[in-house]
Amino acid sequence: MKHLALCLIFVGAYPPVSRAQTASQRDFLAMQGIAKQVQDFMRVAKITETTAMIPGKPAADGGYQIIILSSKPLATPSEDPAPAARDPRKAWMIFATGAAAAFTKESPQPVTSIAFADTETLKERVYYVLDMPTARDIQQKLKSDSIDNDTAYRRIKAALKKTNIGTSP
Repeated sequence: MKHLALCLIFVGAYPPVSRAQTASQRDFLAMQGIAKQVQDFMRVAKITETTAMIPGKPAADGGYQIIILSSKPLATPSEDPAPAARDPRKAWMIFATGAAAAFTKESPQPVTSIAFADTETLKERVYYVLDMPTARDIQQKLKSDSIDNDTAYRRIKAALKKTNIGTSP
């Protein structure tokens, strides 16, 4: 229930749009199915409880965002020099990026970014945005073993944009 309240705060940050701009019911349900796949994948990672959703209206850029919320403070980029395999914050971010990049390819509406947040960042009314082309590039390189987890995390961290709730990234 706590995650639902946080999701509603986060989604409330989206600009008002006309009914014509919102996703059709069929597209909305398909996108929620995609978000559930991401959420289920994150459950396999066993790092922390994670909620994923795609709002039914587009972000300021006209595309949709997949919102990924952690029940622990994992969304703020890590400064710890520990390898990604030993840092839950880094591992969560890599898993979430890979899952979102892979599963949203089949979205009926363009998903243009990933919004990462957690219980602490939402209290501060901020979240972190990663553009989807970067996420998909990292996911493909991880899948083909052309980059390691530490390189993937450094690329994710470098591309994140800290955003205040109620403003565009």
